[in-house]
Amino acid sequence: MSDTKIFRRMPRKLLEKVAALPDMLKEPFVALYCLESSLNRPVKAAEVAKHIGKARAYTHSLLLQLERLGLVKTSKKGKVKLFSINPERGKKE
Repeated sequence: MSDTKIFRRMPRKLLEKVAALPDMLKEPFVALYCLESSLNRPVKAAEVAKHIGKARAYTHSLLLQLERLGLVKTSKKGKVKLFSINPERGKKE
């Protein structure tokens, strides 16, 4: 999916949050958004890492930074941590 199609589908408030992110956090956030919307379920860090071509551990740390910013929500399924876009769209819970 091209970047323009992704950004057209993204809500405006969320797009403004993405534009304000540092460059290293934009790529995993957009990848998470795309994967979650296409799969209709929370996504593992390994899936995001495969999508952006980075190491799983590095991607996991970036996703945790996004969680601290309030843009990403986490849940656990057994030992695996799952990531999803925060439904509050950037508001801290």
